[in-house]
Amino acid sequence: MALVRGLLFAFGILIMYAVINQYFFCPRYSFPEPARFQGRHLFNPYADSDPAQWKRCNFHGHVHAWFGLTHGSGTAEDYHRVYDSLGYDVAAISDYEKINRYGEHRADFMPAYEHGYGIKKNHHGILGTYSVNYGDYVLPQTRHNKQHMLNCLQRNDSAFVILNHPVLRNGFSPEDLRFLNGYDAIEVLRSGTHSFPQWDSALSAGHRAFIAGNDDMHDSSRPNEVGRNCTWVNAPSANRTEILDALRAGNAYGMIIGAKQDESLKQKAERFKQGFPHLHSFVTVNDSIRLVLSRVATSIRFIGQGGIVMVEIQQSDSAAYFFKPEDTYIRTEAHFADGTSIFLNPVFRYDGLSSTQKPVINGIATLIFRILGTLLLLIYLLVALRVLRRKSSRVI
Repeated sequence: MALVRGLLFAFGILIMYAVINQYFFCPRYSFPEPARFQGRHLFNPYADSDPAQWKRCNFHGHVHAWFGLTHGSGTAEDYHRVYDSLGYDVAAISDYEKINRYGEHRADFMPAYEHGYGIKKNHHGILGTYSVNYGDYVLPQTRHNKQHMLNCLQRNDSAFVILNHPVLRNGFSPEDLRFLNGYDAIEVLRSGTHSFPQWDSALSAGHRAFIAGNDDMHDSSRPNEVGRNCTWVNAPSANRTEILDALRAGNAYGMIIGAKQDESLKQKAERFKQGFPHLHSFVTVNDSIRLVLSRVATSIRFIGQGGIVMVEIQQSDSAAYFFKPEDTYIRTEAHFADGTSIFLNPVFRYDGLSSTQKPVINGIATLIFRILGTLLLLIYLLVALRVLRRKSSRVI
């Protein structure tokens, strides 16, 4: 019995410390009020794009790892064989908290992993680094917890940080995205869940947030799990450096790939060989934007502040939009008859300076919370020890 009590006592301390560490010892931040994009100039992420250089990529997928605890099936070899058959230029394996080095010799290899243990699925996709961050907050996270993790992940300058599936379990709410800073892209497109409210909330608050589209595949043998979404990146080659440079510049877009029911992997591979609609050109001239697509779209929409559809054009392979004085950003989406959709990165106003200020640690609030947390931990230890001693004396 003494051993059981000792184990329960130690477990209680561990749980109490985890709670206090997350909610009291975590740095407290001052979040500046969001500031919309503003300025006389328009940022065009596709200014340097070449229609012959689009690379189809998937940056989020899993294989069997950690003894199967992370619900991944199949091998890395299976994974690459499937995505190679579908014609992908880059297919990164993003196991949880682990860099899968299979295919490292390939020119298109992208080191990647998925970060996060939180029960609310506050996950991040990390690209371009071999350094894995194992720290996280497991319990439902406050905005301070989320910002602290983003700051920790950004300490590696080579890392490209994506907010994975923010809508899943409301891991990152639209309100969070008004304030959080320190990420590079948002996984707006993911099989089964799309996060447009989060993306438009971030853009409306003046955050330079680019789009990512991924399968988040856990079993490459299932046709309905692969080739559902992708990110098209405009880069001279599939080399890691060139892909990451293009992603950071916003020279990429997300795509929902039209699906067919009961389609085998072989049938899907044959269909994909027919090609996809793509962005042919995108230019800004004074206060207007003009785009040309490779195919006629059933609809082209220009979406602005607050996620509001400003203009919609039917049955066309080209469109133009004139920026009004009140427009802060405009993103474009094109929908096609086969169910495929393209979602472009935003054009936004700027004057050469960032429109948002980064959250900073509030030293006084952090100190107060840490003192309170220490006191709570000490009180818990004293009470627990007293209870333990009483029970021990009764046994004697």
